[in-house]
Amino acid sequence: MLRSRSVSQQDYDDAAAALKQAQASVLAGRAAVRAAEINLRRTEVHAPISGRIGKSSLTPGALLSAGMPTPLATIYQTDPIFVELSQSSDDLYALKERLGSKNGLADARLVDINATLTMADGSYYPSAGHLNFSGVDVDQTTNTILLRAEFPNPDGELLPGLFVRTKVIMGEDEQSILAPMKAVLRDAKGDPYVYLVKDGKAERRFIKVSHAIGNNWYVTDGLAAGEKIILDGVNNVRAGAPVQVVEAPESKPAPGDGGSK
Repeated sequence: MLRSRSVSQQDYDDAAAALKQAQASVLAGRAAVRAAEINLRRTEVHAPISGRIGKSSLTPGALLSAGMPTPLATIYQTDPIFVELSQSSDDLYALKERLGSKNGLADARLVDINATLTMADGSYYPSAGHLNFSGVDVDQTTNTILLRAEFPNPDGELLPGLFVRTKVIMGEDEQSILAPMKAVLRDAKGDPYVYLVKDGKAERRFIKVSHAIGNNWYVTDGLAAGEKIILDGVNNVRAGAPVQVVEAPESKPAPGDGGSK
C-alpha cells in the first residue's frame, strides 16, 4: 500500500508503531498472567517431608511473608523415628576393638550395630533398631559421644520428644559369664574376686572383668559355667568357712542384656 501511494508514509509509520505496541501489550499481559500463576502457587505450602503435622501456629486469613520467624506448623517424621543417645568414649573404644576398625565407627557399618529400646514404664519396644549416625567429637564435660539410632515406628507408638532408654548391642557372646556386682569384691590392690562354693566351703577366686552390663560384671576369666558363687553376706565370708547353699531364683535378662557386650 505504501508503494502504491494509497497511504502516506506518516500513516504507515503510525500503524506499524500501533501494531508493535499491541504486540508488546500482549506479551506484558502474558507475563502478568504468569506472575499471577506463580503467586497463586506460592499460597500453597508443600511439606518437604512426610510425617505427622502439629497444630497450626496461624489462623486462616493471617498475613504471611517470606522469612517470618513464626513457623506455620511443625512436621514430625515418625516412621522411621530417630533416638539420640550418649555413649561413653570408653565404650566406644571397646566397640572399636570389637569391630577391628582403626577409626572406630568411621569405618564400621552402622546398620550392623543393633539397638534395643525400653519405654518409660519398663516395657520393651518390640522392634529392634540400628545405629545410623555417630558424632565426631567427645563432650569434654561428660566424656561421651553422640550416637543416633533408627527404629521402625509404623504404628506411631513412639512420639517425638519421648524419653526412652536405649541399649546399643555391641556384640553377642552366647558363652559369656555374668557375675552380679554385689557378689564381686576387690582386694587392697583393686583386683576383683568372688567366693565360690566348693564341697560346702567358701573358696576365694580372683577373676577378671571387662565392663558392666546392667547390674552385672562381664567376666572374661576366672569363672567357668556351672560354678556357684556366693551372693549374700559376702563381706562376712572367709575362705574355708562352711557355707549353707540356698539357690537364688534365676533372673531373666532383658532383651540385649544376655551375652551382650
